[in-house]
Amino acid sequence: MGKKHAVATAPAISPIDEAREVLAQMEMQQVSVCNQEAVLSYLTAHPALMDMLREIVPDVRQKLPDAYLTLSVYRDPEEENAHLVLYARFPRYDGDLMERIESVRRQYQVRLDQLLLEDKGWLFLTTDFQHP
Repeated sequence: MGKKHAVATAPAISPIDEAREVLAQMEMQQVSVCNQEAVLSYLTAHPALMDMLREIVPDVRQKLPDAYLTLSVYRDPEEENAHLVLYARFPRYDGDLMERIESVRRQYQVRLDQLLLEDKGWLFLTTDFQHP
């Protein structure tokens, strides 16, 4: 009989450390992060969004190359809900801008809605029409 070999596994990374890695990746992709502590806290509480961010941000970068991206936590003042918002801001706002944003958003909508239904967090891509 052959010997069984133990398979070495990498130590599990803590949710907060993974969230910090995600934010570092966002910064490397030139995404500004507003109130890092709030974003870290949200990502730690909703770890399923970390993989979604890793996937969505490069796609947004490719499809909206002229956008300045900002990630923040939005807290609804009328309800106790919060979610992540990825703001795309532009030097100029032309007529097809919302359609361009909607086109990217539609690609991920079903998966993001499923996370929301499962109470695993939510991410919304939009613009606030502010200057970058």
